[in-house]
Amino acid sequence: MQNSLAKRAESNSLRELSYNTKLVDFSSNDYLGISQLKEYKKSYLKKVNSYLENDKHRLGATGSRLLTGNTDFAESLEVKIAQFHNAESGLIYGSGYTANMGLLSSVPQKGDVIFYDEESHASIKDGIRLSFADKYAFKHNNIEDLKSKLQKHSRENNFVVVESIYSMSGSIAPFEKIMELKDKIDFNLIVDEAHSTGVIGKSGTGLVSSIGLEKDCFARIITFGKALGVHGAIILGSDLLRKYLINFSRQFIYTTALSVDGLLAIESAYEVLPSLNDQREQLQSISKYCNEKMLELGLGNYSEFGPIKFIEVGDVKTVKEVSTHLKENGFNVLPILSPTVKLGKEGLRLSLHAFNTKEQMDSIFQIIKTSI
Repeated sequence: MQNSLAKRAESNSLRELSYNTKLVDFSSNDYLGISQLKEYKKSYLKKVNSYLENDKHRLGATGSRLLTGNTDFAESLEVKIAQFHNAESGLIYGSGYTANMGLLSSVPQKGDVIFYDEESHASIKDGIRLSFADKYAFKHNNIEDLKSKLQKHSRENNFVVVESIYSMSGSIAPFEKIMELKDKIDFNLIVDEAHSTGVIGKSGTGLVSSIGLEKDCFARIITFGKALGVHGAIILGSDLLRKYLINFSRQFIYTTALSVDGLLAIESAYEVLPSLNDQREQLQSISKYCNEKMLELGLGNYSEFGPIKFIEVGDVKTVKEVSTHLKENGFNVLPILSPTVKLGKEGLRLSLHAFNTKEQMDSIFQIIKTSI
């Protein structure tokens, strides 16, 4: 352990925990600011107090869903969320990480093949690593490379895994081309919607719903820890998929269920989500403005409309110095280092929010311009 930490320190990429709520937030996943909304907090606290007034109700889950942790509330909440996202069924997990792990490690079997984007989140890669299926990475958003690998390695059951909005670069999966390919070569499409849920689509239903591809997906992973501002995740798909996961997904079977207060927080977030159209519009406006500033300063030709922007610097020392300079000026913009991104591809990730302003963006880019 000491040797591993020493190597990290030597490469200037040692991670450390930090805590500072006084900085202007350009790093969190709270894209709509739900976690800060007074109406959300009031609704949540009212639900918790009402629930706990009944002496028969417990706060803690006390066990896994298959033991003592299941409730009619948990099952009804899964139905509500599935209906919201226009899915047949859903199963709640403790986090987006465990949802991806639970799905990808249990569904694809030996003899099946998984094709996944090389920029997929660590949870996707870790879930795939646990699967007995064969697996092949394809170049990021490169449909020709995916097509080539499908033609060469396809079996009876093929799974293609993408993210609607990628967590590091903010790039968006080319769904039109993916569907054209799906018409020619059959595969089961799995989409991680972590960073589009809440911020895209009518009422924040996500990118897949906004373009009407719900029925074309074998599974969608909806994460509550981003724009919804709470914790947990749900895998959306068919009734058959839900039943299968309950029986074969170890990450679901062998973990304590979310406690009631966590479920109530999820319900409260979903109740306020459809009313946040002004926040979604403001977020898109900030996103567009950020694209323009990046292009103006030669920091990338961004056209994506999501909340994540990545400024590649490529030098660890410079990236950390710029991040420190930004903090000294009141802005929390974190450096993204290897191994989170490829060595030599280090940079700054801007996470945008509905509460951020164009004036703040101007200040940030002025500091970046003079620091890189």
